[in-house]
Amino acid sequence: MYTLDLYINQALPPLKDSDSLLKALGWMDEFKVSHLPVLDQNAKLLGVISEEDIIDNDKIDISIKEAHLHYQMLFLDHKSHLLDVFKSFAITTSSVVPIIDQNEQYQGCISYDSFIKQVGNIAFFKDTGGIISLQMNEHDYTLTQIANIVEGNGAKILGAFVHNLNDSTEIQVTVKVNRNDISDILQTFERYEYEVIATFSNSEYEQSLNDKYDNFMNYLNM
Repeated sequence: MYTLDLYINQALPPLKDSDSLLKALGWMDEFKVSHLPVLDQNAKLLGVISEEDIIDNDKIDISIKEAHLHYQMLFLDHKSHLLDVFKSFAITTSSVVPIIDQNEQYQGCISYDSFIKQVGNIAFFKDTGGIISLQMNEHDYTLTQIANIVEGNGAKILGAFVHNLNDSTEIQVTVKVNRNDISDILQTFERYEYEVIATFSNSEYEQSLNDKYDNFMNYLNM
């Protein structure tokens, strides 16, 4: 059975509403996050509090409960999909996402930095291969035909994602295949009149990814 347990940051503890704001700030600093989940005395998730809200409070020597902070009601069921985690981080400013079980009991939380490190082990990012970006009208998009072109040249798709262009009916489709040499695949796409807007060999992609990862880690360590 699929669960998000693998992505839970086991080192990251939840706060209790009886804990002080000062303790909350100390933990946020220690674990390099700007948010933490808060539980009541029955270990039920109350929500997520932010470092910003604590700093804006007049007093920090009182408990979280006494401070009446705003709780962000953010959580995912442990059976949620990995893409739901991506969405949660994309549409909120939270640096953590709490996880609950089928009985709505707190299971732990996923932190943004540990999640990014775990995602790096997914085949789409980790395995050797070439990257192909296509642009087309959304009505012309069919993953079956794209897959047939790739597989017809003896390769396999490791992953694909679609990006909608703003104020346009055009979309960009990015696929990663399990081969570095993608020249024959590109020729077939062109023969079928696909617009190839970018390609990356594995070495180019890895260098770009490594540069972005290094920049991201430098940002976290500032």
